[in-house]
Amino acid sequence: MNPVAILQHEDHLSPGSLQTCLQQFGIPMQVFRPDQGQAVPKEAKDFSGIVLLGSERCALDPVAWIRTELALCRDALSLEVPVLGLGIGAQLLTMAAGGKVIPCPVPSYGWALTRFTAQANALFGAQAPLELFNAHAHRLELPAGAQNLLYDGRNPSKGYALGPHLALLCPLELTQQGLQAWCARKSSQLSLAKGPDVQSRISMLRALPERMGKLEQLAAKLFSRWALQLPGAPRPVDAKLAA
Repeated sequence: MNPVAILQHEDHLSPGSLQTCLQQFGIPMQVFRPDQGQAVPKEAKDFSGIVLLGSERCALDPVAWIRTELALCRDALSLEVPVLGLGIGAQLLTMAAGGKVIPCPVPSYGWALTRFTAQANALFGAQAPLELFNAHAHRLELPAGAQNLLYDGRNPSKGYALGPHLALLCPLELTQQGLQAWCARKSSQLSLAKGPDVQSRISMLRALPERMGKLEQLAAKLFSRWALQLPGAPRPVDAKLAA
């Protein structure tokens, strides 16, 4: 099968648990770094799927690689090449599909109790409310035909499915090491950020092994469902992922 194109935008925002999932399926990957000047692929047909990872930027920023990735995402949608958008990737997928990215009145940095819609339960099995990590200052206005999957008290949609495509505003791919690196990098900004959904670094890192364990279990379910839709995807090496 053709490789999955993974577009990474920050050193500390790696494919993380998504890479682990794809490796367990035996799915080849090719990582691109547009933020470091590497060219963004122009044609989605060369890949089994497109993954757009997170960034500290927003999809509305006037940056050349953001516009190029948006064009790639539109090409993937037209060819029905499955797209997985995480963070800014979810924003780009939303814009490419005709939805909107809108600034939030207050940012969301930290853990928040997140609930699952009936559509999510149908796709992934019954899910109890779960703390998910947030690092965004924008919300999504979903494109036509999207199935809302996740929401919390302030954000009516933190993720959705659109045919074979999956958008997740929360960075589910984060590992424990990745989150620690993110907190270290954002320490000064977090001290200046204000709002009811902004947590301190100490609060973010509290009970981290337990929180991350639950996050990784959910990520495995969602990433596995997306991976199984890829054309030519083999069965996973880990039999538990096929359940």
